[in-house]
Formats: sequence, structure tokens, C-alpha cells
Amino acid sequence: MVPALYLHFPFCTASCAYCAFYSEPITHWKGIWPAYVERMRKEIRKAREKYGGFDTIFLGGGNPCSLPPQALATLLEEAGGSRETTVEMNPESLTDAYEPLFGEGLVNRVSMGVQSLDERTLRTLGRASTRSQTLEGISRLSHFQETYHFAINFDLIACVPGQTIADSVEDVRQLLSLSDPDHLSLYCLTLEPDTALARRVEKGQLRMIGEDEQADYLYTLWDYLKEHRYEHYEVSNFAKDGSYCLHNLHYWHLDPYVGLGSHAAGREPRRDGGMDATENSQDLRQYAAGVEESGYAIEHLTREEECEEYLLAGLRIVWGIDKARFRSRFGRSFDSVFSKQVAEIDRNLFVDDPRHFALTEKGMMVLDHVLLCLAQAL
Repeated sequence: MVPALYLHFPFCTASCAYCAFYSEPITHWKGIWPAYVERMRKEIRKAREKYGGFDTIFLGGGNPCSLPPQALATLLEEAGGSRETTVEMNPESLTDAYEPLFGEGLVNRVSMGVQSLDERTLRTLGRASTRSQTLEGISRLSHFQETYHFAINFDLIACVPGQTIADSVEDVRQLLSLSDPDHLSLYCLTLEPDTALARRVEKGQLRMIGEDEQADYLYTLWDYLKEHRYEHYEVSNFAKDGSYCLHNLHYWHLDPYVGLGSHAAGREPRRDGGMDATENSQDLRQYAAGVEESGYAIEHLTREEECEEYLLAGLRIVWGIDKARFRSRFGRSFDSVFSKQVAEIDRNLFVDDPRHFALTEKGMMVLDHVLLCLAQAL
């Protein structure tokens, strides 16, 4: 199977208050990025020679559009074409200079991190963009999309301290009035340790929304999106007219993907039919200074570990676990492995038939609970 390719860019102009992903501010990487890009280009070439190409490509971060467009173009040209090539970006980072990426066909999908259209919520999240900058970025992206006809995803965050259900619905309503994205990612805010937001909560300056309230938020937003023809096909993702994120389907099916860059992770096939987990532990300075293919740790996943990851990924999507694919991959039937545990789970949380085991929306809301029940069989 041809793998996906993920390229990680831990570059930001500033850190968001809620974010726990590895990234560094511009003062730490301004003079380093050319070496970072050159090493990544060499690693892309070697991976392309090894696998013959890539099914999908995703540039994520951080904010890849912290770098000049020509740097991204160089990497995409090295990678070659794919069915779907996505670039993440923040609204304030999209300028006319990036238009050639679309005009030359190097990018056919954009994922823009809007998060909110409310000024107060943006400040709580510590976003670098203001409401006016966000609106300007959406407008420019929509203009490019009308000209070059690429796919668009917008990221939104719900359940932010100080936010109401009405505020969250208004975010979605405004966004859909400004653009016609074929995909939306709607995340429930998670409080990550050692973030600026977590410290404000610990000091009592902000109050996180409780779990029951979070469920009310999400059910309301899910229903609103369904009313506007968005299919809820993954816990946090919605597509119109079948416009699923092909790259993310590699993750959710636990299909192979190559991860390159500082702190990038991947899942690559072994000759014995198993899978290896890879991760680069270097910070961006070490990565930029190192030789290609250094710093990548490789963990040989056991069949039990691979099965656990397969469940974790597969139960996130509305189609759930394909039982024929499970048997082909692990040599055992899903029912023989998990029937005892399934019998102990609330019937309202899942759908079980001869071909699939999948979670209902109620089950998606308690995904971790279901996984813990099934993992007892491994």
C-alpha cells in the first residue's frame, strides 16, 4: 500500500494558550528554517524512492505558512503529486504570496485554523489573529478557492471558558455565511497540563465547562451541522457530499504513513506484515543541524499494541471496525476476540452487525470508556 506523507513544521509566531504541541516562536527559528527545509527535502526524496510516491500529503504544525511559499513549494515538488495535498495555515498568515501554491496545482486542500470568530474567545485561546484578521483570511481563502477550486476545511474549538452554546452556534453560523467549506473540524477544548490556559484555570481566573455541559454543547452543534448537510463521519470531523479528509483516513484505518520533521510521528509497514511506530525526538535546531534520517526512534509494535491502536483509530469513524478487514489483518475474528466485552457495553453506545462494529453518536461521546472495555480482551 502506498503510504501517506506527513511533514511537521513546529514554527509559530506565538504559542496559543491551549496548545501543548511542540512548536517554537519565530525568535528561535528565524535563521534556522532553511537548513530545516533542506534536510526535510532530502528525507522526502529518500522516502519517495523507497515507496514510489505518496497517496496523500499533509503539511502540519505549528503553522507551515510561517515559512515562505517557495520553501513549501520546494518540498511539495520533491514529494511529487498525490490524490490530496493539504496545507494547514492560520488566517493571518495567508497572503497573496501563497497563491502560486494553488495556481501551480501543488496544493488542492487547505485546512485553516479559525477556532472562533468571537474576539473574546480568541483572546482566551491566546490566538495570534484578531477577529478582523480572521475574517480577512477567510475572505482571501474563499477568493483563491473560487479561482482554483480546491477543497477547504476550517477548524473550530467549542467549550471554551466564558463561551455559551449560543456563542458556539453563532461561530458556525457566521463561518458558513462567509464561506462554503466542504469539511469542518469541530473540537472540544481539552485542558492540557503546563499550558498558559491551564495555569489560568488553576489560579481560578477561568472555569472549564463541565462534562455534562460539554455534551450539551456538542450535541447542539452536531445537530446544527447535520441540518446544514454536514455528515458527522468522525468524532470531530464533518464532511459535505462525501468530501472526507483522505489523509486522516490513513490514520483512522491505521494505514501506513511516513512522518518527517522534528517531533513527527509515523506508522510504517514491516516485512513480516506488522507495523513500526516512528518518531523524531529532535527539537527543530537539532533536526536542522542533523543528517537525514537521524533522530528517528523506531518501536516494533506487538500485534496486541497494533490491535489496540487499530481500535482507537477505527472507532473514531462512523463506519467503525470492518470485521473482514480485522480478520485479514489480525488473523482472528472481531467477534471471537471481543464478544464478551461487547456484551457488557450499553447497547445504546454501538451498532453491531455481521460486517461492522461501530459507535453511535452517544458512543462517540464516551469513546474512552468503550475502548477501556474492549481493551480488556487484549
